[in-house]
Amino acid sequence: MGTSDLAERELLQGVIKLAAAFVHAARGNAAGVAKNLRGARDRLGNAHEASGRIGIDVAALLRAIDVRLAEEIEVGDPPIAIPRMREGTRTGSD
Repeated sequence: MGTSDLAERELLQGVIKLAAAFVHAARGNAAGVAKNLRGARDRLGNAHEASGRIGIDVAALLRAIDVRLAEEIEVGDPPIAIPRMREGTRTGSD
């Protein structure tokens, strides 16, 4: 994935799985959506340390995924937006 930082790698792989979920949605595959959302959640659960460095609000993203998984998956639902960190909450060198 181009990084040796494990948390950053998990974050990137989680976002990729999130995107894959909505490719399945576009194809009408609700089971594929659910499977990839669960996979994204697993990866993102290990990515909190990279949240500020990358600028993605991982906690908010996990909550959005949990809300989506708590209900029956509808392939017509809009994709989950990737929330950005508020200005001033990012850490690391940008």
